Amino acid sequence: MRTLVVPCAGTRKINNNPLFLTRYPDNQLLALKAIEGVYPDNYDRIIFTVLKDVDKKFHACEMIKRENKGKYNVDFVVLDEQTSGPAETIYQTIKKAGIDGEFAVRDTHAYLSVKKDYVGNFVAGLDLTTYEKTIDNLRSKSFITINEQGQILDVVEKHFCSDVISAGFYGFKSTEDFNNAYEHLCDPNYNIQKLYLSHVISYLIGYSQRVFHRAKVLEFEDWSTSMAWQKVQKDNSLCFIDLDSIEIDFDTLDKLVSLSKAGMAFIGFSYNNISLDDIEMRGVNIISIVHNCPRTNSKTIINNLEDIDRMLLEV
Repeated sequence: MRTLVVPCAGTRKINNNPLFLTRYPDNQLLALKAIEGVYPDNYDRIIFTVLKDVDKKFHACEMIKRENKGKYNVDFVVLDEQTSGPAETIYQTIKKAGIDGEFAVRDTHAYLSVKKDYVGNFVAGLDLTTYEKTIDNLRSKSFITINEQGQILDVVEKHFCSDVISAGFYGFKSTEDFNNAYEHLCDPNYNIQKLYLSHVISYLIGYSQRVFHRAKVLEFEDWSTSMAWQKVQKDNSLCFIDLDSIEIDFDTLDKLVSLSKAGMAFIGFSYNNISLDDIEMRGVNIISIVHNCPRTNSKTIINNLEDIDRMLLEV
């Protein structure tokens, strides 16, 4: 039996909501969006680990189960309190859920897709020399050293030692290996304040002679910081086009197509009742055109009640 563990027991929040319960621009919960590119259908069960107080306040388990709509075989482990770190979260999940044999761990701090359905011992590694986008706050990542055969030599937490970073997807051939390594690392002689999965993997490679391979990452999008999340929002902006003021020629159309491919969506508005039949918008992600709009240079976006209150004061 193959199990995918999705730890959702961190403290990261967006707009006062836990990160994993935040919605992506396509309206998916990040908890489910995060597993989309790692062949989730090929796992016998997917276990989400959440904190008791978060589940009580946000109905996290119920929300994930409802949004899943029976697509995957999901289950939940609810922890009474926050753990000392990611490795303990996985250790407790294994014990509470009775996981045995092969399993993988998928963080909810980013989106990624991998080249194939990797099995056994692996770590998803993103090569920064070929990745075209900017990774925010690199110092918070773990770095992977790899030999010419694609075998991982070490995973080092928050230390620049290679051009490959961990993308937050880890495979383990055996829960017994993981548990034994974690329990050894809990020995006070190691003096590790916060155990990460990188520590467990490094121990298994160095002391247990286990072989880990790199899982190649095809796509990656970081959600782990406020700046990274703002970049996601910007890339997936909802844009409004004044069709009475912009001439839709070939050059403009090419630019709109490029923005559409980047993830942006458009709503046109017109005083002159221009319709989609009147202009060539092929390849542009335009949702609709709103007609009979007032012809004014003042255009305001209302995102919350505070914006309405501010406008009332200005009237």
